[in-house]
Amino acid sequence: MLKRAWGRLALLSLFLAVLYYALGALTLWLAAEFGIVTSLVFPAEGVALAFCILFGPRVAVGILLGQFLLALTSGLSIPAASIVASVNMVEGIIGVLVFRYLRLSPSLSRPRDCLGIFLLIVVLLQPLSASGGLFAHWIEGSIPPGGFQSLWVSWWMGNAVGQLIFTPLLLTWFHPSRKAGFAGLLAIAGTILAAWGALFLGPFIKLDSISTLVITYPLLISIGIHASVSNTARANAVLALSIVWLGGFGLGPFEPLSMAARYKYIVFIAVTASGLSMLIASMFAQHRRLIEQLHKLSYIDSLTGISNRAHFIEGAEAMVLRAQTEKRPLAVLMMDFDHFKKVNDTFGHAVGDKVLQFVAAICLANIRKGDIIGRLGGEEFAIVFPDTTLAEATKIAERLRSAISATGIPARDGIEINQTVSMGITDLQREDTFQVALNRADQALLQAKRRERNRIVVCDGGASDHEGWAEVIPFATPAAATPQGAAPALRTS
Repeated sequence: MLKRAWGRLALLSLFLAVLYYALGALTLWLAAEFGIVTSLVFPAEGVALAFCILFGPRVAVGILLGQFLLALTSGLSIPAASIVASVNMVEGIIGVLVFRYLRLSPSLSRPRDCLGIFLLIVVLLQPLSASGGLFAHWIEGSIPPGGFQSLWVSWWMGNAVGQLIFTPLLLTWFHPSRKAGFAGLLAIAGTILAAWGALFLGPFIKLDSISTLVITYPLLISIGIHASVSNTARANAVLALSIVWLGGFGLGPFEPLSMAARYKYIVFIAVTASGLSMLIASMFAQHRRLIEQLHKLSYIDSLTGISNRAHFIEGAEAMVLRAQTEKRPLAVLMMDFDHFKKVNDTFGHAVGDKVLQFVAAICLANIRKGDIIGRLGGEEFAIVFPDTTLAEATKIAERLRSAISATGIPARDGIEINQTVSMGITDLQREDTFQVALNRADQALLQAKRRERNRIVVCDGGASDHEGWAEVIPFATPAAATPQGAAPALRTS
């Protein structure tokens, strides 16, 4: 296992090294070939940080190797290349350690996640990278007199733009917050098309550069409102790279500007607009989660995960109405935990809660898709079986009872609890309301509790009093049954 883990780490590090070198070499080639200033955006930095966050600080050795080869091929000496590569590796390690220390989520689905990674990149990592990189160039003597400050700012912002674009893109790709709905997809497509139109047509409609760029703000905000965080990151990448491309070639609204002015506008939109849209997207994502949680709490029992009393009764009444209207069979079951108070008294309420959760999980695993189960209160559960005869429901109930009694539920110190349940079951009659049927199932349950528990009592709703009562004897020897007044059976695992 350890050998396999080290092999995976070596492959990831090697892949990162190759990817880092390829992206860096492509950026340098574009800068040399087409006159694009390298510091506009450096994608390798964003990919490297994302890899460290996703796969751990040990893959930072890939940054060391990739950056060292890139620095050598770009003309730096071995000592200077070693310094640049070491600084970038340390940057990746610090990035992931601070990311974990701040407990940021790779999904960037909370405002604190987006704000945290923004500050981490702009305030901590890129000042470190720019200082270390220029120190290596200073050793080489390749910094022109008076050029340190401008080069430091260019290095800092170029790498920052690369990380602000590509790190969220990769993080949210592997940890998507949610899928964008139809409205979100329309917002993304419309925003990108509108932004491209503004960028390309800006000179023809007499918009200056800053006005054209500012138009993208409400468009990016619309993505943040309607789309997921992950899709916002993708839209940001498309728009930011489009702006970088136009600025590098001096196209569209950038045509009359100097390279220094283009650089200022490009950094402005890539940093502020992208960061703003991600922050808004995370705020709305958090808002949606809170609404979903509140909605879920309105119908789900928070302890067991099954329907709460109000939601169960609402659904059951609708099923009863449908069954009576369409003259379909329906069965109602009531379930109560045997001697549950003694479980709480012996092991505490935390173990009692665990028993409730285990039994609820067993029930969910054994009932059918169309059946509904709810917690009516305490340790009482109820189940409605639509389109089910009394005989069919009894078979399902016995399967549930057997599965519950056969499951050892961990308590503490290696002790397991064999919890048993008693059940009462009846079928729906033409004149019944749901409450009438539920009361009849409750009376059958009471009979099961009186008859030594861990069994099912069936009440045929169509028979006269007491003639319709029948008991399903559990498939267990009398010696194995839980005696009346005793706690559930215990065993040591």
